[in-house]
Amino acid sequence: MTEIIASDCASRLPAYVDCGRRWAALRFWPDGYGLHSRPPSIAMVAGSCTHTGQEALLSDFMAQGVPPATPARGIEAALERYLAERQREDQAVDFSDDIWREADAERGISRMVEAVHRAIEPDAEPELVEKGMRAQISKSEVSCTVDLFLIRGELKDLKTGARKPRRPDVQMGVQSLVTRANLGERVKGLAMTHLARVPVTKRQPAPLDIPIRQAAAEQLVLETVRRMERDVAEWTATGDPASFAANPGSFLCSEKYCPAWNSRWCGAWRLKEQK
Repeated sequence: MTEIIASDCASRLPAYVDCGRRWAALRFWPDGYGLHSRPPSIAMVAGSCTHTGQEALLSDFMAQGVPPATPARGIEAALERYLAERQREDQAVDFSDDIWREADAERGISRMVEAVHRAIEPDAEPELVEKGMRAQISKSEVSCTVDLFLIRGELKDLKTGARKPRRPDVQMGVQSLVTRANLGERVKGLAMTHLARVPVTKRQPAPLDIPIRQAAAEQLVLETVRRMERDVAEWTATGDPASFAANPGSFLCSEKYCPAWNSRWCGAWRLKEQK
C-alpha cells in the first residue's frame, strides 16, 4: 500500500497555496509553538448556514423533480443551524470587524438563501448534493464534500464571502479529481459559485458562477499536492517550521485569521509591525 503523506480536505488546499506555514499550523497544530485559536467568525458560520439552506432546497428538488416553489424550507434549515451554532457552550461567534452586526445575522443569512433559491435552474437536475467523497492524489488522501453535481456532468461548489474566492482553481481541481475517482469520467465542467456576503443595508447580489478550466485545474492540483508532500516530508524529518514557505503578503496574515500570529511557529508576521 502506498504511504499516505499529507492527507487533507479540498477546502483547505487553497490555504497551502496562499501560505504554507499557515496551512501547516491549521493542519497539524504542532505543540509547543504557542498557536492560538479564535471563535469561528460570522463569515464562516454564515457560509455553513447558507450551505445547509442550499442542501435543503436542492434535496427537495431531487426528491420532487422540480425546484421548490419558495425558499422557506431552505431558510428554516439555515436559521436552525445558525441558532445551534449560537447555543454551543464551547464557543461564541466572532462578529468583530465584520460587515454584519449580531442583529443582522439572521436577516443576512435568510437573504443569502433566498438568492440561492432564485438562482436554481429549473432544468438543472441535481444528482448529488452535499456528498462526502475521498480519493488518493499522488501520495495523499484528499476528502471533499460535493456541494452540487448535476446529471449533465457539471460540478459546482458554493462559496460565500465578502471577497471573491481565493484560488478557486485549486479547490475545484481537487473536487474534480476526487469526484472523477468516485464517479468515473462523468465530470464535464467545473464552476465555483460565489455568493457575495454584503451589508444588509445593500441589495443582495445574485450568485455568480466562475467557470474553471478542468484539465488545467487538475494539473495544478497534482503539482501542488506533490510540493505539499515534499514540504511535509521535510518537516517530518527535520521538525523545522521553515519547511513550509510563509507568505506575510497574504491578507490572512493577521491575528484574526492565522493561529501562528505572534507565535514561535512563524516569525513572518513581524514584517507587518514595520508598516
